[in-house]
Amino acid sequence: TLHLLRVVEAPRWTTGSLGGGLVGEYYDASRAESQEYLDRQVERLRAAGYEVEARAVEGRPSDVIAEQARALGVGQIAMSTHARSTAGRVFMGSVALSVLQSAHVPLLLLHPHEE
Repeated sequence: TLHLLRVVEAPRWTTGSLGGGLVGEYYDASRAESQEYLDRQVERLRAAGYEVEARAVEGRPSDVIAEQARALGVGQIAMSTHARSTAGRVFMGSVALSVLQSAHVPLLLLHPHEE
């Protein structure tokens, strides 16, 4: 079974509830877009004959990815990376690096391609 995961992270500079206002609306739209993306991927992969499960989860991406991998008992994690420069990693952080450090299984990194 392929397990697809998309993690929606609240902006780091926010505190408390995101229930209202412009930030809350953006966050809600991000969650909805994540689920729509997953639904499209599930449909495509199932049509190709794969058994697929998908979920959109809120939280810190590197933590959620590692936690979900353990909980699901996966044998490998595959994820796309933005391949930021060194300066980009310093200022933006690196989810891939954090997952690599905490993962208990092999990590396969892929560059996303244009559709």
